[in-house]
Amino acid sequence: AADDNKSILQIERTLHKLNSLTNVSTSVTLQLSGHHPPPSHRRVLGDLAYLAATMPDGKIVHVTAFSFGYYVNRSTLQTFDPTPAIDDGGANSDACYSHSLLDCLLRRSPSLRSSWTTALRASQSRSELLRRQSLEEEDDASSS
Repeated sequence: AADDNKSILQIERTLHKLNSLTNVSTSVTLQLSGHHPPPSHRRVLGDLAYLAATMPDGKIVHVTAFSFGYYVNRSTLQTFDPTPAIDDGGANSDACYSHSLLDCLLRRSPSLRSSWTTALRASQSRSELLRRQSLEEEDDASSS
């Protein structure tokens, strides 16, 4: 029984550590842009909303939600330009088209991308640990 308690304690400690790693520590603030709502001539083109995401480094990324997903636009806090950001072919390209807002944000922030990757790995490890533990408990119950 003492060995069982020790193993349960180890599992609980491991789960606690994995749970803390699944929290994405890098914060992104997402809000409707000051340019929202889209004007009628942009709604006709499919624009649904304009978002402003404050990235962990403090940079503000302006994103257009449209009928097929999201793209980073050329707007700033002072100027409204809902056209897609330019893809200069470089590693730091501002352009991003995706069905997922998260994809565009991850592309723009290395620190967010790193935190997200860590959280996904921890979640996968936690899931695997719980699955193994569940199978062990089933084996123990069936052998009793």
